[in-house]
Amino acid sequence: MFFQWKISAMHSIVMATGKEMQLKQRLFDMAKAFTPQDHFMFWGLLLFLALVYMPVYQNYYANSHDYNLLTRGFLNYDAWVLIKVGRPVSALILSIASSLISTFADISFARFLIILLFGVSAYLFYRWLRSNSVSLIHALLLVVAIFTLPSFQVYIAMMSTGIKISFCLLITIYASQMAFKGADQITTPKTVFNKYVKASAALLLVSLMIYPSASMFYWVMLSVPLMGVGFDSLIKNKKKLVTLFSLPLITSGIYFIFGFFMLHGIQISESHKFVVSTEPMGKLTWFFLGSPIIKALNLWYVPSTDIAAYIILFVILLGILAGAVKAINDNGKSTQKNKSKIIIR
Repeated sequence: MFFQWKISAMHSIVMATGKEMQLKQRLFDMAKAFTPQDHFMFWGLLLFLALVYMPVYQNYYANSHDYNLLTRGFLNYDAWVLIKVGRPVSALILSIASSLISTFADISFARFLIILLFGVSAYLFYRWLRSNSVSLIHALLLVVAIFTLPSFQVYIAMMSTGIKISFCLLITIYASQMAFKGADQITTPKTVFNKYVKASAALLLVSLMIYPSASMFYWVMLSVPLMGVGFDSLIKNKKKLVTLFSLPLITSGIYFIFGFFMLHGIQISESHKFVVSTEPMGKLTWFFLGSPIIKALNLWYVPSTDIAAYIILFVILLGILAGAVKAINDNGKSTQKNKSKIIIR
């Protein structure tokens, strides 16, 4: 019996050592693939964001949520509220953060760490753009434009919000990458639920339980290959397209059910943003004609105006129309060329 146990223990040690060696080899391969240009872009983006957002960690201050977190403690502040509105992972992140924060200096240091996390997300998004044939200049401009939007400025300025969204964004980016890996491996109905698809679904659920609106960055990641060179290949591969679109929809549906049961029994007014509305049309009208869409179209400029929203909406629609016309013309030209080649042959 003793010898059997000893052999079993040695076998477990060998297996563990083998897995450790595989992990080390993977990390080594990743480090080897990290070219000097990658190092330059990674540290360059971190430095850029650190310089742009320097005032938020140089000055000692606390916004309303941050101050309540500092003076009252997280457990006495909004831990239970976050859990009941369907954000338990967000509550966990804030509870850990609150246990490490006791002074204004701690809050400033936390904001600096948030900037670094956003820097990692910015680099991952840059790599994603480059891997989908976006030029270097355009990739950098897109990254800078997105990660310096007023919404990001607000997230970084408010530590209690930024700490949640910075983690949520990282998880969402990895979830979208896992979704593409999983979709590429689908060849038969049995391979639909491969390990990458499962990992992507799990990560998306976690991100939804942190900050649902930030998890919508998945659609930004998905739009890159759809709007670029990879569009034709995605259209041809219908299984891949269905997987990439259905994953966030299914996980959002699961999260909605989870949130619905969590909200059950809480006394919240019908107009509150967390409530499951009994008037869906009224909620849709509020979203598309009310405050959210107007503020979003104003790029979260305070105070927002209807005129600015309509101008930006017009520019967006004009861009979509111009892109559609160009795509139709290009398709017509390619069809004409193919016909000419057939005639010549």
